[in-house]
Amino acid sequence: MTTLVHAPRWVRRDARIYSYGMPCSYCGTHWGGYPNGCPVATCLACDTPQCLGNGLGRGTCGVCYLGLLPGWSGSNRGCGYKGCHDRAIAMAPRMGHVCASHALRAKHSRTETVAEYIVQRLAERDSAWILATAPLAQPTYGYVTR
Repeated sequence: MTTLVHAPRWVRRDARIYSYGMPCSYCGTHWGGYPNGCPVATCLACDTPQCLGNGLGRGTCGVCYLGLLPGWSGSNRGCGYKGCHDRAIAMAPRMGHVCASHALRAKHSRTETVAEYIVQRLAERDSAWILATAPLAQPTYGYVTR
């Protein structure tokens, strides 16, 4: 789901807010030119609310790297498993897109499934990201590190 309000979202601890243009006051990107911040999108795989601009890499989640962000093209695809007509929530090697039930068995690598990989990324999120409930900083000259 995508919204345009000041809803809480996860942002990287090392995000920078630049002074030129109209950057998002949460993540610092110029995606979309929204003066009050990017729209919020919730990852279909890891359920992490984040700026919609995080999906610049093929419309996938900036936290788990595999989950699809609603609002990007390709996020409304079906599962790649034969005979499955459920909505895809993540990308998987060789299969393309997988639904929630098939993410439990689709392999991300030789030894781990897509679901196991996403759980590891969530643990990393808790250490390298912060949950912002309001804009973090006003743009200044150069950049501001948090």
